[in-house]
Amino acid sequence: MALFKPSAIVGAVSGQVGGVVFRQGKNGTTIARARTHRPASTSFTVNAVNDFHTYIAGWRGMTDEMRLAWRQMAGQLSTSNRLGQKRPWSGFRLYLNWARYAAGPGVNLSWWPPIRANRLALDTIVPNFQTYAYNVGVGLVDGYATGSLFFSGCRACSTTGFRSKNWRFISQRTVSSTYAQYNIKTAWSAALGELSSGELVYLKVVYHRPGWLPSPPYFCSASVG
Repeated sequence: MALFKPSAIVGAVSGQVGGVVFRQGKNGTTIARARTHRPASTSFTVNAVNDFHTYIAGWRGMTDEMRLAWRQMAGQLSTSNRLGQKRPWSGFRLYLNWARYAAGPGVNLSWWPPIRANRLALDTIVPNFQTYAYNVGVGLVDGYATGSLFFSGCRACSTTGFRSKNWRFISQRTVSSTYAQYNIKTAWSAALGELSSGELVYLKVVYHRPGWLPSPPYFCSASVG
């Protein structure tokens, strides 16, 4: 969709109009013919579509009061488009930003908006991967609290050593104390296969508690001993 910035004469245009695309760059406005978009049917895009359907189901499963609360919180936020014009957030957009971090097996996505002042945080993540046990030590900043930890992982590419593109969900664990060890070997093996000694792996951990903003994702790597 094209965006116009009105003036005596149109001062700025960006986006697609019919078969023409307008772009704003350092040399001014450029015009190009629009290309036909063909969605790629990769596993990544299929998973993304399925996730989006899950989020929509969570939104539709809310009561009217819940959706109204999301819209009221979104009314306090705004963002800028490509032309620098301020636009308010919608309640559904704010909900999507929350749901993509909170989503996981068994998580109820039909939930009230989180308390903005209460942002969960993790203190330490200490991975200790051995061939017989894949342990991850997790410490919480705010002490013991009822909630869940969501572990995702990926293996290093055999040719480059860098992590592969797609994160895979590994396991959801209930928080047990301020600092605890979580053995995710069984869940990891089911999702990504057994690991070999010396192999490099990557881990992502998110702490979630209903009614709170989830923690930012924490990333780390480990070499299997």
